[in-house]
Amino acid sequence: MIEKQATKKIKRCFLNPLSGFLLLAMSLAISPNTIAQTYPQNYFRSPMDIPLYLSGSFGELRANHFHTGLDIKTQGVEGQRIYATAEGYISRIRVSHYGYGLVLYMNHPNGYTTVYAHLSRFHSSIEKYIREKQYELRKEEVDLDSLPSELFVFKKGDVIAWSGNSGSSGGPHLHFEVRETATEKALNPMLFGFDVKDDIKPTIHDIKIYPLTDTSVIDGQSSERMIKATGANGKYSLVKEVKARGTVGFAVHTIDMTTGSGNLCGVYEVELYMKDSLLWKQQMQCIDFRTNRYINTHMDYLEHRDNKNSYHKSYIKGNNALDIYPVKVNNGWVTVQPGQRIKMKYLVKDIKGNVSELQFTIVSDSTKIPPAKSDPCPKSSMEEYGLFPVHWDHPNIIRFMDMEVLIPATGIYDNHCILVERHTRRKDAIAYTFRVGNSDIPVQEYMEISLPCDTLMEHLRPYAVGIYINAKGKISSEGGIYSNGHVTFRTRSFGRYSVMLDTIAPVITAVNISEGKNVSAQKELQFTVSDNLSGVKTYEAFIDGEWKLLRYKVKTGKLILNMEEEKVTTGTHSLEVRVRDERGNEALFKCTFTR
Repeated sequence: MIEKQATKKIKRCFLNPLSGFLLLAMSLAISPNTIAQTYPQNYFRSPMDIPLYLSGSFGELRANHFHTGLDIKTQGVEGQRIYATAEGYISRIRVSHYGYGLVLYMNHPNGYTTVYAHLSRFHSSIEKYIREKQYELRKEEVDLDSLPSELFVFKKGDVIAWSGNSGSSGGPHLHFEVRETATEKALNPMLFGFDVKDDIKPTIHDIKIYPLTDTSVIDGQSSERMIKATGANGKYSLVKEVKARGTVGFAVHTIDMTTGSGNLCGVYEVELYMKDSLLWKQQMQCIDFRTNRYINTHMDYLEHRDNKNSYHKSYIKGNNALDIYPVKVNNGWVTVQPGQRIKMKYLVKDIKGNVSELQFTIVSDSTKIPPAKSDPCPKSSMEEYGLFPVHWDHPNIIRFMDMEVLIPATGIYDNHCILVERHTRRKDAIAYTFRVGNSDIPVQEYMEISLPCDTLMEHLRPYAVGIYINAKGKISSEGGIYSNGHVTFRTRSFGRYSVMLDTIAPVITAVNISEGKNVSAQKELQFTVSDNLSGVKTYEAFIDGEWKLLRYKVKTGKLILNMEEEKVTTGTHSLEVRVRDERGNEALFKCTFTR
């Protein structure tokens, strides 16, 4: 009965009806035959000509986001050829120091877009076009969107780029995605039949049980409990009974692996059954980038942040806009009545059909149910202790000692009592340090913090920077603007904040160039660059007064000028390198050299 009711609630990522293609699967479980009928299985070829071994899978739990593609190993090196997986045209090109780094987006006639990220270089025609745009815009980082369909047309199997380690990549690999062109939603590439070997069943490590009301009890306590699983080869049980009373929710700690790769990957499907009826189902078929950050309420946030453990919650509490739950009867909440014994079962699946099962029983806890808690944030405590109630479903304004915090509706995932404190001013700061809540509480939307700096002299106001101070005392810039005696900035973290001045220019250090040096034997001019606080914002090079392209390697802090690419002629030349930070402080390096 539950399963029949749940079927009516299924939502999927649909293709644009105007594209004339099939809707995505509507069944509760997708069999290989259904996948073949719904997604083209022979349309896309492999993006590389080496065996596909994965270091990361679609839907894998990452910091603040689900992974939206496949991370394909490139045998530990850069420079593997990247092929167009089908005929189409390049619709977007981006060069960035962060995120996807060098990336291509390719639109195909069947309504899909493929994405190739962390590249080292593009096809020569694309390289030439990018260079022209970089000179036109006089900057290295460019994002060229909505390109004409006739500009870069490739056939299936054409080389379009070479693999690399650009952007925020932690090692050489190809990040590959398939998206719906009309919606830009990411689809699981494995649905399209790419040849990745996988005969390994998911591993289930343990489960967690969470009290969902003030009167819930788990093992005699009103706090979450973890129970380890035992077993192997797809059959698991718990090492002890689950004792609970009242309303509780569950999470399962599970990972998957693929054949021939030692990397831990994410699972495709999690189902939770109660009394043989499907209570909850998650399915990693489609991810909407607009809601991707809601992973922080889907997973056990602290377990992932602190221990890298992948717990998938099987319930919804508070603010969760994810569309990955085709079944969520009663939002996954389970209520245990006195004297009850409830049979439960987890089924965890990968996309190749390998299944693991965990069966367990909830036994009614005989512990006396505690009384409901009183208001954790009574109004009398606001002035005396700095405790403020914040709610996820409407905007919140916190005012304390002339500082202000604005949290938008749906800015957090649940209701909390936020502690705000004013601490001693740092010696290097121009404002008191304020603690705003606890960094253990994740944040969905940007909130706005205004810290008082009313004694700051006018000529220094442009240099004021909001800073975040982590648990180890390390600071990072949050930017911000001075206005009406306050520095205001946006952030998506609770924690400690203050304001500092950044009046110090970046530092440019020449690596292989000096005044009067003959650089005929060199291909490149290299510099290292660093900044004390607000961060490097712009960098430029001029040879004999003409702008030249610098490439910034953020991971090593190096600026590189390729003299062959920049067509530096023989003879004596003047060189200027200018670097500015986010507050406008500028460093200048000047010299003459001979080539």
